[in-house]
Amino acid sequence: MAMDRAIKAVLKQTIDIQKSSGASVDDRGNSTATWSTTESSVKTYIREVRDDEDKTRNLNLERYLAVVDPSVDVDEFDRIIYDGKYYEVDSVRLIRDFDGSNHHKRVEMQRATTL
Repeated sequence: MAMDRAIKAVLKQTIDIQKSSGASVDDRGNSTATWSTTESSVKTYIREVRDDEDKTRNLNLERYLAVVDPSVDVDEFDRIIYDGKYYEVDSVRLIRDFDGSNHHKRVEMQRATTL
């Protein structure tokens, strides 16, 4: 059984999902991950859950929660593009109905910006 109509009705935003496809070397000789988009225009419900400051590292961490269909291929360490910004996936949990069927995936992600 797939996600019910009530949940699908709130999936009004879209995201792209990227997976690491290896590593390369940048202009300064540093190793950097190479990303490729594996799923695009994935319907989602997304909201900010927390905004933390880390003054010792001069960072602001924006934490978001996204809800996607259970068939979406997304894992920890993937990257999500939402509203033109990149977010690191911290965790993915498959949520099931009472009868054990897959209902949706809950994706927690974050984005670091400088203060």
